[in-house]
Amino acid sequence: MTRLMRVLPMAAAALFCACSKPAPESTAPRSPIYDNLGSYHHQITTKSPEAQKYFDQGLTLSYAFNHAEAIRSFRQGIALDADCAMCYWGVAFAYGPNINAPITEEAAKEGFAAIEQARMHAAGATDAERAYIEALAKRYVADPKAERPPLDKAYADAMREVVKTYPDDLDATTLFAQSLMDTSPWNYWEQDGSPRQFTNEVIASLESVLARDEVMECYLMTGDADYLLRVVVSDVQSLERFIVDYLAKIPGVASIKSSFALKQVKYKTALPLNAPARARKSAR
Repeated sequence: MTRLMRVLPMAAAALFCACSKPAPESTAPRSPIYDNLGSYHHQITTKSPEAQKYFDQGLTLSYAFNHAEAIRSFRQGIALDADCAMCYWGVAFAYGPNINAPITEEAAKEGFAAIEQARMHAAGATDAERAYIEALAKRYVADPKAERPPLDKAYADAMREVVKTYPDDLDATTLFAQSLMDTSPWNYWEQDGSPRQFTNEVIASLESVLARDEVMECYLMTGDADYLLRVVVSDVQSLERFIVDYLAKIPGVASIKSSFALKQVKYKTALPLNAPARARKSAR
């Protein structure tokens, strides 16, 4: 679990520990579009621009571990476009287990129903969307009491293949890393401190997401934060988008702190290799 991140961009740095039936009309209050969740966007196949907005919001909320509100957003997307396969995918994804909570029997039922709907509406989806859907389908079976470990592993294995097919899809890579973490929540290291068998793959996947042009330096840290990033951005708005749209979506990131360098007090690259000798000489 990455506890904290903090950012300093050149001027700032970041630390970061079946049937095509229309959906039944809901009597629940319409989910709002929030204006304070950033501008993250994952293009999906839909005839409704508003359904696209609700999908983006649902995915953002899922990354932020607000699964109940994410489901509400995805369902609103379905209400706007009953043929939106990825909106059903989103419902199934948000009902799934995560590092903070195992899946319940009721959630397993809902997740299975949603992913089956996604599969039934996938004919008009892109190849990448169908890959997402078929991978997530590995996580669910009709029996909500089915043993979880084989299903969670099957989903992780399927997402690994999605990443191989779509290596530039940062969401696919992030979801793959998350799927691996969900196979062993909060248990990523051996007692001697060495990584477990899958941990290095998780780290490599997450760090590949961080390998963006904005990141100039990245350090694995001790203390309160797991990573320190030095990033370069053009303005404060770009820094906000980088943090909200990329850093915050990485699974396991619990908090992010950012700070700016107001003034350069000292900067040098030469190591003081002769300092001890000079100190001894001056002490004589």
